Amino acid sequence: MDHCCESKAQEIAQLRGKQMRVLRIVLAINAAMFLIEFSAGIFAHSTALMADSIDMLGDALVYALSLYVIDRSTRWRAGAAVAKGLIILAFGVWILIEAGFKLTAGVLPLAPWRGRR
Repeated sequence: MDHCCESKAQEIAQLRGKQMRVLRIVLAINAAMFLIEFSAGIFAHSTALMADSIDMLGDALVYALSLYVIDRSTRWRAGAAVAKGLIILAFGVWILIEAGFKLTAGVLPLAPWRGRR
């Protein structure tokens, strides 16, 4: 490997290190927010809060998967992109089922947790 390529390889390694650090930070933030908001959604019987928290869980899973494949081949990264889409699709279907159940069962969110006007 010539001198030019060695410096580029070092730059790429440094960039990946920075990407991994950022991914770990946003993974921790999204995981914590998921736990907090999902708990509030369960307590308040709020599908909206649970749906938003599930979005954060999906983001956290995507960040975790991104961390796993960041140093892998293009094939791994392409597979991860498909998996990310399937994760989000599964969560969307789950929220639609949850909302449908609550509509048919007549479950309403607790008013004090929705906010006051």
